[in-house]
Amino acid sequence: MAQIKLTAADAADMPRIRALYKQAFPSAERMPFWMLRRKVRAGLAELLCIADERGGFLGLAAPLLDGDRVLMAYFAVAPEARGQGAGSLALAALLERYRGRCVFLEIEALEPEAGNYAQRVRRKQFYLRGGLSDCGLSVQVFGVNMEILSSGPQVSFEEYVNFYRKVFGERYAAFLNIRCLEERKQNG
Repeated sequence: MAQIKLTAADAADMPRIRALYKQAFPSAERMPFWMLRRKVRAGLAELLCIADERGGFLGLAAPLLDGDRVLMAYFAVAPEARGQGAGSLALAALLERYRGRCVFLEIEALEPEAGNYAQRVRRKQFYLRGGLSDCGLSVQVFGVNMEILSSGPQVSFEEYVNFYRKVFGERYAAFLNIRCLEERKQNG
């Protein structure tokens, strides 16, 4: 796989995007798809189709945008494209697209008792190999424990919550019941 293309998802892409969105993310971690589309129309998000050089569907990315910060809210590679380097190439393309901005994302916390613990470890290793680093911030969002990884400077809990407030508004941010579980200062 030589190249990855990131394009704004159009109507023809929506069935594949929506199906992968539902398959790749647990319901507790998915915002309603209509809300994501509304954020795209408002300029607060992008819904990107990840494709190979021939236009073959490889996955989706749905970053939320606020100034110099980008929350990679959803990033998934189609099952048939996994294990072939598509995820690494797509992550590199996304980081390049938002170069100069702090890209951060949430991953499920590494909880040994979780049924998918090995998958969580692999996911974190994937992102660390791809150029992201541990921010030292662990949060709980709508009852789900998450760790925050970032491409740039450390993201504080206050900055994290303020991002949600700016993109979604006070009421939705309050509805998510965001709690700080741990905030470690990183060296450097």
